[in-house]
Amino acid sequence: MRRRVIIGALLLVGVAMAGGVAYATIPDANSVIHGCRNNATGLLRVIDPDTDSCRTSESPLDWNQAGLTAGNVTVRNASGPLSSTESTIRRDCLDGEIATGGGVSGVSYDGGIAVVTDNIPEFGGPNSTPNGWAGRVLNIGPGEVQAVAWVICVRP
Repeated sequence: MRRRVIIGALLLVGVAMAGGVAYATIPDANSVIHGCRNNATGLLRVIDPDTDSCRTSESPLDWNQAGLTAGNVTVRNASGPLSSTESTIRRDCLDGEIATGGGVSGVSYDGGIAVVTDNIPEFGGPNSTPNGWAGRVLNIGPGEVQAVAWVICVRP
């Protein structure tokens, strides 16, 4: 009986260590998360490319903390709770990128009621190209509201 307990404990430690190693390599050293998208169902699976790869029925999909990137297009987002009954939220592209689209939304919970009153591109100066997206979110309820902004950035 004691031998079974020892073997079980060793197996449990081995599994925990293996899980810790897998966790430590996702994201990779460049903060990139590698995944695979099932072409039939659209389900995503996160992988460690050092030990796994996409199946023939899947397409690779990589993203990082800056947002989802596909070629020279990156989606960047920002979110935060409303600090009062009205907050402005903005998400900018990085230097050298152009904002080609975006949006602002409010997420209501615990009785909060989010209302978006502005949802517009932002410009760096007169006669410039758009470099971000901004909006205003109101909370007209007694509960909490989270504001979210996103921008689609293209590097020409």
